[in-house]
Amino acid sequence: QFKKPCHRCNDIALLKLVSPARLDKVFVEPICISKNPIKDIGYTPGHSSNQRAWVAGWGTSIAKPFVFSQAKHLQHLQVPLQELPFCKERKKEYPDPNMIFCAGGEAGKDTCRGDSGGPLMLAAKSHEWYSIGIVSFGNTFCGAAGSQSVFTNVNYYLPWIEACMNDDQKCLQPLSG
Repeated sequence: QFKKPCHRCNDIALLKLVSPARLDKVFVEPICISKNPIKDIGYTPGHSSNQRAWVAGWGTSIAKPFVFSQAKHLQHLQVPLQELPFCKERKKEYPDPNMIFCAGGEAGKDTCRGDSGGPLMLAAKSHEWYSIGIVSFGNTFCGAAGSQSVFTNVNYYLPWIEACMNDDQKCLQPLSG
């Protein structure tokens, strides 16, 4: 269902591991997903706010189109949670505009090729980290002022994620969009 009718809809995947992940290394822990992000982290999914979130990835840091060099170290960056005109145009491509949201827009601070699938995260006052988005795509010219990255809205897919975690048959049904 990735290409029809909306070729970027449902840009999300879950993996079922054969054995439990090793969480005994320093700084390795699962991330939270909130059923109530307004209460847990003071965030309304998909709406502009004065908050800044952290994005991480292994993508290129060279802002030239069609140039790719993978980062040697995991990169991370804070980006504003705001929706500029670039994002409003992208939302028109989706059957439900709540499937995605945008962040960024500051010159030189952006996701880029190779970052897709990476997390957009907010920390709660309790110091737990919450996944609010997954890097989907951005402008060809990474880091251009006013350009934003587009993120899959994790909260939008929460019912599907829960169905998959519970081995519910709904997990196997195609997502709308």
